Amino acid sequence: MEGEERNLIANLLEAEESASALVAEARVEADKILAHARAQSDSEFDAKFKEMVSSLEENCEKKLQELNAEHSSALASYKDEISETKKDTDAFEKFLQSVL
Repeated sequence: MEGEERNLIANLLEAEESASALVAEARVEADKILAHARAQSDSEFDAKFKEMVSSLEENCEKKLQELNAEHSSALASYKDEISETKKDTDAFEKFLQSVL
């Protein structure tokens, strides 16, 4: 009876060692799969991020050019308006004389 118990315990220990080895192999394989998936995910994220940044920079540049054109047009219009204004130097000199 004692020999049977020893054989049974030895068989159980072998089964446990085998199961432990299978779990370790599965863990290694899972780590490889996760590392590959993480690398692929990071690569896709980087590509989409760069695409978005590029699009935003392009839109920003277009908007900046539009605003610069509007500003230049408004400034030119203002300068034209000012240059067309009649200057009344006599009235200005009288005003300066009255203030001084």
